[in-house]
Amino acid sequence: MRTGLKNNIAYSFFDPEIGVLKDMVALITPDHVGMFRESYGGILKTIFRLTDCDRSAIHTLLQFYDPGLRCFVFPDYLLGPLMEDYVSILGIQIRDQIPFHV
Repeated sequence: MRTGLKNNIAYSFFDPEIGVLKDMVALITPDHVGMFRESYGGILKTIFRLTDCDRSAIHTLLQFYDPGLRCFVFPDYLLGPLMEDYVSILGIQIRDQIPFHV
């Protein structure tokens, strides 16, 4: 091992400002609200319901997200959803499979 070098990893904790999002919502015209919901679902309602702690945690986790792998990449392991998670999130059952949790 080389001496004099530190193996520390620095993480930054970002405190997002969502006031800009609220201003952007006001710019969506009523006739475009339906198209926005079709494209993005209920993401805006979800964002506005988050507490400050939730927003900080999400922004911290986004530093570890790898879009190509579609999972979180940490120094020692990868963290991704299991088949059970997809079933729960999407609300669909896998054909010819026994339920994961009863």
